[in-house]
Amino acid sequence: WTTTHPNGTVQTATITTPLRAKMSCLAVPNPKPILVFGVITFVKNGVTATLDYGNGDCDNTAVFTINGVSYTITIGN
Repeated sequence: WTTTHPNGTVQTATITTPLRAKMSCLAVPNPKPILVFGVITFVKNGVTATLDYGNGDCDNTAVFTINGVSYTITIGN
């Protein structure tokens, strides 16, 4: 998808590895499926970042990488 911000900056997001959500990973007490696999690539102002949901494990973490630096993040409610 493409987003144009009010200041005219354009950001694109592309699913570069198909996303997978598992119903068997329902989060308790807020039951909803969570993304467990796949990668989204973002490009804004010539900078590329990725959000990697992992290898299919039922967890609520993802790895966000920008400028070659990776951060493990917790996907919240």
